[in-house]
Amino acid sequence: MMRRTAILLIGLVAAAVTTAKALLRDRSDQDHDEIDLAAVAARRRIRMRARPFIGATILVAVATVELDLRRVLPAPTGVEISVMMFGGSLRVVTPPGWQVVNSVKARGSRVMVPAKHTTEDAPVVRLEGSAWLSRIEIIQRSVPVAVAS
Repeated sequence: MMRRTAILLIGLVAAAVTTAKALLRDRSDQDHDEIDLAAVAARRRIRMRARPFIGATILVAVATVELDLRRVLPAPTGVEISVMMFGGSLRVVTPPGWQVVNSVKARGSRVMVPAKHTTEDAPVVRLEGSAWLSRIEIIQRSVPVAVAS
């Protein structure tokens, strides 16, 4: 009996993931000022270049997403990132000195933000939403520079 229940549960989860992949379309062009991203059982890496960049709405379900903001010009009001996560991983990469404001409701999740070493006029990234059994990491790295030879 327990084995049948486990097989049924696995089948239902697989059907839900397949349906979500088919129905959820994302708008994640690197030059748009806002993006909508749905990553279901996938790995996504997005390097944004928008000028200005307003924000993102991200759904992560058993997936890994990296959002690189090092080449964007943030909107005057800052960058808003709204997340809904189920068993996934999100990494947001910002330039050094950006301020991070976290208000994600982390239920069984881990949210890692850099220490505050910013000025008052530093660009702001605001994280909000919910995360269940997930990992959110904000890291700061300098903008890569191309070297001509």
